[in-house]
Amino acid sequence: MEQGNTEAETTLEIAKPPKVPPVGKGVATLGIGSMLSGSPMATPPLPLAPPIPSLTTESPTATSPSPEEVTFKSPGVSETATSPSPEQATSEIPLAVTAAPSPETSPISKIKLSNVPDDFWASNFIQPLRERDIVAQVDNDKFEPDKPVTRAEFATQIPKVFEEKSTRSAVKYKDVPADSPTQNEIQTATKSGFLSGYPGNVFRPEQEVPKLQVLVALASGLNLEIPSNPDKVLSIYKDKEKIPDWAKEKVAAATATGLVVNHPDVKILNPNKPATRAEVTAMFYQALVRLGRLEEVSSEYIVTPKN
Repeated sequence: MEQGNTEAETTLEIAKPPKVPPVGKGVATLGIGSMLSGSPMATPPLPLAPPIPSLTTESPTATSPSPEEVTFKSPGVSETATSPSPEQATSEIPLAVTAAPSPETSPISKIKLSNVPDDFWASNFIQPLRERDIVAQVDNDKFEPDKPVTRAEFATQIPKVFEEKSTRSAVKYKDVPADSPTQNEIQTATKSGFLSGYPGNVFRPEQEVPKLQVLVALASGLNLEIPSNPDKVLSIYKDKEKIPDWAKEKVAAATATGLVVNHPDVKILNPNKPATRAEVTAMFYQALVRLGRLEEVSSEYIVTPKN
């Protein structure tokens, strides 16, 4: 009998977990004591985790909305707010982004032209157009402002300056071969109504363009309104008698619109003199002012027509 008791006790000792305090001493046993004794014991329940604070009522800062629908309820009121989708966020929420470039808003890099000093009479016309790459320099940093412009050179500038649509058919000029580097620009200037050829379907691309042809081209391509009394408008010029009859209406239209720039004497047009790069650029600038693409500049050489 003693041997059997000893084995039972040994078995019991093995079954006991190490260092378990005696039951009934007021120590929580997590239920282990009742299994060993075979009698039921009242085991204190495990304490519950403290409730998680409500983000809606206790968070001092707003949380980022999720793409799902969120419902906010107050007594007697139910309001539903839906977070914007990526498309809505793009169109409805102002973003700090850089606008796409444009001719008016594109960042302008300052270009220093060695032969166009700041005090040159046409500097305030040339620099803005050169910096916007509307007119090109002749060689590296040189502009050659006093160099006469050929009809081909004038034609190549028109598509860069203006965006007028075609209003006429192309003309196959006898002296502008299909492989000419300026053929496309000459056709563009012709179809948009800025330039015309001479009788016999010739263009004379290497001919220096007279100033009156520049003014006629601008008045034609921009479809400027002809003044009711062209002669009165042209009376501002001391050399008005040098303007041929066929060009009077167009030159008067360009004058009345503020496109004419005369240097050194604002009242002398020199209509038949070859136009220089500076003069053509100045009149391009004035045309862009009229179109609302550039701001006005102050110059004593801009012709102001009489009222």
